[in-house]
Amino acid sequence: MERTKKVLLRIRELYEVVIPTLAFIMMFGMFMWGIFSRYVLKSAATYANEIQILGYLWTVLPAALWARRRGDHVCFAMLYDSVNPRIQRWIRILGNLFMSGTYIFLLYGAVKFVANIRQKSMALHLPLKILYLPFPILVAGILLYSLWDLYTDIRDMVLEAQGKKERLSTVKVDKAEEFRRASEEEYQRLFAGSAGTDGNETGAAGPGAAQGKEE
Repeated sequence: MERTKKVLLRIRELYEVVIPTLAFIMMFGMFMWGIFSRYVLKSAATYANEIQILGYLWTVLPAALWARRRGDHVCFAMLYDSVNPRIQRWIRILGNLFMSGTYIFLLYGAVKFVANIRQKSMALHLPLKILYLPFPILVAGILLYSLWDLYTDIRDMVLEAQGKKERLSTVKVDKAEEFRRASEEEYQRLFAGSAGTDGNETGAAGPGAAQGKEE
């Protein structure tokens, strides 16, 4: 079981990080080659545009799953940040219920759309299924992440009801104040570290200077 989990995590890292990185390099390289061939070689590379589109889709869509997993995607959190953690959890539950239902509906359409593609690209004659394959994977990935977040919140509620986990506080968390305090603590830690280093250097020089005086 543990070995299977490690394999799945490596596959996820490959799809969400490694492939988008390589696709971006390929896209940027074809972009530069297209400019060079058009203006220097005086011969437009007709295949460059297709590779750029392929690289763009295989960069943006897999990387979107990485952002969703880490919670780094764009979101409007004014209402969410203004309430206490208990209400925030209910907002997450309702949001993930809505997302799960929506993406279950979208998954069927996305898979059917890609499965029925028969065309090939004009220049490289690549199957367009390869081009659009990240769409159903994106839908399936967001569905799985939404279901996992939903399961996590419901599990925590059950554990709290059974007394196996500490209950969430009803005090609203001020994100701006929390960030300010964390920044101040980090600054004080760095300042104290540099001051301690200066003190050590002074202390190290002190005995030597005193010894020189005695001599």
